[in-house]
Amino acid sequence: MIVSDKQVFISKVSGKKRQKPQTKSSKRLYYAVFTVLFALAALAIFLKPWSTNDSNQAFLPSNEENDSSNGEIGEKPDLPLRNYFKQDGDVAYFLGTGNEYASFKETTTWLFDNYVEVQEDNGGAEIQKVYRIKQDTIELVYEEIIDIERKSFTLEQLNQLESLQIILQMPLASGETFENKTVTYPVNFKTPYKNYDNLIQITEEVEGGKNHFYYDYGDGLIAEQFIMNDGYEVTSVLASINEPPTQTK
Repeated sequence: MIVSDKQVFISKVSGKKRQKPQTKSSKRLYYAVFTVLFALAALAIFLKPWSTNDSNQAFLPSNEENDSSNGEIGEKPDLPLRNYFKQDGDVAYFLGTGNEYASFKETTTWLFDNYVEVQEDNGGAEIQKVYRIKQDTIELVYEEIIDIERKSFTLEQLNQLESLQIILQMPLASGETFENKTVTYPVNFKTPYKNYDNLIQITEEVEGGKNHFYYDYGDGLIAEQFIMNDGYEVTSVLASINEPPTQTK
């Protein structure tokens, strides 16, 4: 069968008439879908997933969260463990049970960015302690009874002091151990000053029993307990900061 040029032309025209032209509304829908898909792809590439804090590991803010431009003590972004001490000049009062020296007064003095002095006066003796704060540890580097006046240090002298013991060590996660000490987190503890939760508890095995130390991110040391193997306890708990406690027992 021979098809003339005219018939071919007519056939092509008819075919084009049967094709449904793209309307303006369909074009808008196409561009809307394309925009949504592009946005989802961008989110999948650049959006970081939410991170959650492990329930048995103490929260320490990131450098950005803890950043501060005012230079105040306790605000150093690179040493978050500084916050397990009280502020410069704070005087804290601890009430004790178990013996006459369980109650004491604690005075905090920041010597340098990474060195803090804590003086404890229990009525029988006054003890000067100096701690070194590092990125992942808090070290006790000096501890002596004050005879007449406290000892002064230069930064160079402090840097030369060897660690006597580690007080806290990262990670602050439940079950972690260091220097015969065990970490428990989180721990709740009620004191005359306030009720605390999310505390770090450090348990130390000693001759005749165990020592328990409780630390708060912000208020530092808030309680000490010595529990003997026979069950006898000597306890000191935070009662007030910067004012004498109203509770006497």
